[in-house]
Amino acid sequence: MKNENFTIENLSDIRNIIDFSQWKNEENLLVQIFSGQGTVGLMKSSAIIEEELPNAKIIGTTTAGEISDTEVSTSKIVVSISSFVATTLKGELFIGTLDSFSCGQKVAETLFTPKTKLVIIFTDSSPVFNVEDFLDGVTSANRNVVIAGGIGGNNGKSTGIAVSFGSIFTLRGIVAIAFESDVLEIRNDYNFNWQPIGKEFTVTKAKGNTLLELNRVKAIDVYKKYFGEESLLDTGLAFPLIRKKRGTLIARAMLKINDDESLFYGGNFKVGEKVRFGVGNIGLILEDSKLSSSKLENQNIEAVFIYSCIARFRLLSKQIEFEISPFKNIAPTSGFFTYGEFYHVKNRNSLLNQTMTYVALSENINKKTSHKQPSFEETSFSLKTMKSLINFFNVVVDELNDAQDKIIEKNKIIDDSLQHALFLQESLLPKEKKLKSFFKDYFVIWQPRDRVGGDIYFFQEFRDEAVFILVDAIGHGIPGALITMSIKATENALIKRFERVVSISPSIVLHMFRENFRNLVQGTQQNLIGFDGAVVVINKRHGRVLFSGANIGLCYVDEDGFFNKISGDRISIENRNRVEREKNFKEHCIKAHKGRKFYISSDGFKDQIGGENDFPFGKKRCANEVVKIYKKDFSNQKDRLLEVFNDWKGENFQTDDITFVGFEI
Repeated sequence: MKNENFTIENLSDIRNIIDFSQWKNEENLLVQIFSGQGTVGLMKSSAIIEEELPNAKIIGTTTAGEISDTEVSTSKIVVSISSFVATTLKGELFIGTLDSFSCGQKVAETLFTPKTKLVIIFTDSSPVFNVEDFLDGVTSANRNVVIAGGIGGNNGKSTGIAVSFGSIFTLRGIVAIAFESDVLEIRNDYNFNWQPIGKEFTVTKAKGNTLLELNRVKAIDVYKKYFGEESLLDTGLAFPLIRKKRGTLIARAMLKINDDESLFYGGNFKVGEKVRFGVGNIGLILEDSKLSSSKLENQNIEAVFIYSCIARFRLLSKQIEFEISPFKNIAPTSGFFTYGEFYHVKNRNSLLNQTMTYVALSENINKKTSHKQPSFEETSFSLKTMKSLINFFNVVVDELNDAQDKIIEKNKIIDDSLQHALFLQESLLPKEKKLKSFFKDYFVIWQPRDRVGGDIYFFQEFRDEAVFILVDAIGHGIPGALITMSIKATENALIKRFERVVSISPSIVLHMFRENFRNLVQGTQQNLIGFDGAVVVINKRHGRVLFSGANIGLCYVDEDGFFNKISGDRISIENRNRVEREKNFKEHCIKAHKGRKFYISSDGFKDQIGGENDFPFGKKRCANEVVKIYKKDFSNQKDRLLEVFNDWKGENFQTDDITFVGFEI
């Protein structure tokens, strides 16, 4: 095997720089063209070379930088010519409408034979082409064939990326060269050296290689928050998202910002994956380059092809040659800087970002040679500072993560307790079967602000009457829920008394609640404990509704849309107001006419903050909504009220516990 590399600055000089005559009689000849002069440079150079070497297999791509031995360039053209003695080459340009996976299968079906050991592939970066799915399609045909190469580039631009076969080039296609041989030896490896840094995010919305949300926030807004709004595409390349797959860290670099502000990447995301931003560790990059090339020492490597990410070029700048130079001492080295690299390991072909991959070839591997590694010292203060900063940030993040884990563990204990408390509080509520059997129709909205709350309602039938009680305790969450437990205990005691009376008076029920509750919480004057409440006594036989309220009213709407509200007394049942303890509650009697619908609620619905100006929903708006919906069946009324409530609340937190009940007798 023989390999030689040429750098072309002006196409007019190509015949002077390359002595094509020495290659004309070669039977198995591979030419790789890496064009930093865009599609025009690729098209013209491939046409010239095809004319001079008509029997050669010629593949090419536009690049984000060219590699020729120790020289790294932009806006030049690198031509790598390789002749083989015992290796046969098969090549093809693939342009079609197949889906990405099927396209990969088509490549394998066309080029793979039992003797195929290696396939070098260059692709475009079209958003309609999913490279990761394509590689899975290739792998599905044969897991043993090594795939190398990468996605073409265009000096950081997301358009104008082309690949070519012979003198034919395309902006949307794939070019592939297969190597068939009994003796060809292949060595491949990759360097990464981007370290995860910062908090962990969960992918909450993604479609293939398009990312929409992280932690339920638009992905682009996450980038803006951490890196600012300028040069987002460059930022997405320099700080990729890193995830762990089968124990290996894999980066995904942003390649394009779509019109809808979704982000297009070099590889796929799955909903639920955990990712962190990554930053390149320059010291490790340079150190690992020497380590990787040392694996090729004392082997007769005859050519090295490097396919490296543009992000490494941008990070290292002029020092990128330090990463490339160790390979030059092994064998002639060529390649290009990509928008994504292809790598084969453990019978799988993967799409990588932020890596330097290489494939080293030899048809006479058993011939031992020795190579002297170049030496360079990392003397730059900025490089040493970068390494120290990355270590500092990672230690800080680890400490924060440990603290967060402890908080999550404690929160889980609290959450489990709240869940059990919710179960207990829900068990106090009347069974749906009871309500269905008594009312002609009804709905109940019961929605605590926190997991549990201070709103609760009771329902009990007694001979010809039924009692409905609504309680809105002072406080939310656990304090409010504890008060409702006390109130439930009071209700249980009162039920026994109700069973012995002929007719139940709601004002007397409220009075008895007040007295029993006062006795229950006596001695707790330091903190305000109490509740607002309402009692509704429904007598079907006499067709009437009796009502008394403590800061809670009762509304009703007739068939003709007439709306009326009966306000409760402006008295709260609490432990500290001595004057209000002695006041009597008014009792109201309302006829239960046919079609008359009744509504009662705590103040959580009307007090909800929202709308354009963050105002309370209000009593008037609440009454208007009831008038709008009263003709609907109660199930639809409930749905509409919830819809109105959530629209008004918007992104705000729920202000208070909510209980809203409607019924018809």
